[in-house]
Formats: sequence, C-alpha cells, structure tokens
Amino acid sequence: MKLSRPINCIITFMSVWVAAIIADNIFFSQRIVLASVSAGLIAAYGNIVNDIFDIKVDRLSKPNRPLVKGIVGRRGALILAIVFCVTGLALSFGVGGSAPVVASVSALLLLLYTPLLKGVPFLGNLTVAFVASLAFIYGGMAVDKPFGALILSVFAFLVHLGRELVKDIEDRLADSRVGHRTAATLGNARFARLAAIAAIVALIVATFIPVAIGLYGAGYFLVILIGVDFFLVESAHLLARTKNEPEMHRIAVWLKIAMPLGLLAVLLGHLGW
Repeated sequence: MKLSRPINCIITFMSVWVAAIIADNIFFSQRIVLASVSAGLIAAYGNIVNDIFDIKVDRLSKPNRPLVKGIVGRRGALILAIVFCVTGLALSFGVGGSAPVVASVSALLLLLYTPLLKGVPFLGNLTVAFVASLAFIYGGMAVDKPFGALILSVFAFLVHLGRELVKDIEDRLADSRVGHRTAATLGNARFARLAAIAAIVALIVATFIPVAIGLYGAGYFLVILIGVDFFLVESAHLLARTKNEPEMHRIAVWLKIAMPLGLLAVLLGHLGW
C-alpha cells in the first residue's frame, strides 16, 4: 500500500469521477467507475515505477520508502507495477472512445519520466503536470465529453507543475549527488523556485476567473478563498521567503491538500451552490 502511495491514487480516482460529473451531470455509471479505477491503478503503477528508478535518490532523501528499507524487493515492486498497469489499461477499454489511447500515453510517459525526462530541466515537471491534467480529460471521456471539465484540467496542470518543482527543490542535494540534472540543480534552485512561484500565482489568479465571469457562485468562492487559495498563498510566500530545502516538504503537503479542496470547490460551483 505504501509503495503505491494510496493518497495520490485516491486523489486521481476522485479527480476522474468529479470530472465526469462536471462534464455531463452524470453522478454514477459503469464507465465512470471503470475510468476512475483505471486511472487510480495507472497512478499506482507510475508511483511504483518512480520508486524503482529513483531508489538511489530515495536512499539519501526518503530513507523510509519501502524499497529503500527493503520491505519489498525490486522484483516484487516491478511485478506489482506491471499488474497495476495491465489492469488499468485493460479497464480503459471499457471506458470507450479514445480512453485506451490516453491511458497508454500516460503509462508510457510515467515509465519514461525518471530515466529520460526528469534529467531535462523543466521537461520532467511539465510531463508530470500534463499527465495529471489528463485525468480530467479521461473523466470527461467516460461521459463522451472529454473537454467538459477543462477548467479542472487547467487547475491540475498548474498545481502539479508547482508541486513537482517544489519536490525537485526538496530533493536537490540528493539529485545532485547521483547526477540527476533537474530544474532545481540549476542556479542553486533559483530558476525552479521562480517557476514554482509563477505557477502557483497563475493558479491563484485562475481560481478567481470562474467567479469573475459568473460561472460559479458563493459556494465555490468560499471554498477557494478559505481553503485552496489560503494554502496557495502560503506556499508562494514561503517559497519566496526561504531557501531552506526541508521547508519544501511542507509546501508540497500544502499543495496536495489544495487538490481535493479544489475538486470540492468546482463541484459545489457546478451544482449551483
């Protein structure tokens, strides 16, 4: 369970389900269930693959990860990742349309992320943010409206981009020691810090647009203002104020908390609350 990072998988599951509701006001169907479970399994696969490839970095920065502690071996982790991936891809055929293509592209990008894409500054961060944003396209596909939850896709791209950059800053020393070139290893993490702040500020501005154009009302606004934007503002403020890399973990947690709150806000707004 720990190897698959269940909280991340649950957020992915919720993201797909909420996207389907936003796209076409359908709260339950077999296709929505298949899409949500499929996405959650592919997310679990991606998390395990990342741990397999990143074990050298994790030995330095995350010594409590299951592979590092020897709770599970690489072979067992690889078998589990394959099972999750194959099952997730198989379920995608039940979603219909281009869902198998989106699922396959996501799985391929997650496989290539650590060994190839992470070593190209900013490209790895953009890749993860792009895959995260696809969850909402995927949810829309379950109700035949792939772009019905585009607003959530944009929000997801920005929050994941900022969070991935923050995590790179957190792992900067470990990445440097094993020879990984990331955005955070350039210019003493200055560029990564500025890019993360820019992504978070852009997201803060974007959260007010649905209210400004009259798309969502008071329910959305209150959750965004009190919940989501509180964590976003604090994250941007701490990024600008401190160069203490251990503080980056706190920011990453704040940004993760903002994700389900953002889903709740848009769902309330869509329901007219």
